[in-house]
Amino acid sequence: MLSNSCSSCASGSETDGNGGGGGELDRLRAENARLRKTVEDSESRLDELQSGVVQLQDEYRSESEDLQDQVAELTRLVEEQETEAGALKAQLEKAVRAKTGLESYLQTLPSTEEHDAVRMRVRARDEECSRLNLRLAELKGEVESAKRDVR
Repeated sequence: MLSNSCSSCASGSETDGNGGGGGELDRLRAENARLRKTVEDSESRLDELQSGVVQLQDEYRSESEDLQDQVAELTRLVEEQETEAGALKAQLEKAVRAKTGLESYLQTLPSTEEHDAVRMRVRARDEECSRLNLRLAELKGEVESAKRDVR
């Protein structure tokens, strides 16, 4: 594209000369060759840069997709953890309520000393009942014996 316009400039300057500027023509040809070389180098460099830009765009697109996948995965993990945290919080609240209920129930129970005192009274009554049952059995035996004697 730039090389075409330079070539038309060079051909135009050849026809414009009066024939006396052979040195000038050589200088212009050399400058034209140098400019053509510069244009070719610039176009080559532009092609390299455009290729590099395409490659960078592809890399960016690939990295962007990878990052989007990572964000989606991390979002899923956060949601799972939030769900699990909610369930754990509910379990904790349930356990706290159960603990409070147990503590209230334990407050209604007699103390260890009271329990031991009641146990001793029950044991004493059991012993008394055992003695009374023995005495009752003896008395029944005596009554039976007296009934036999009376007959």
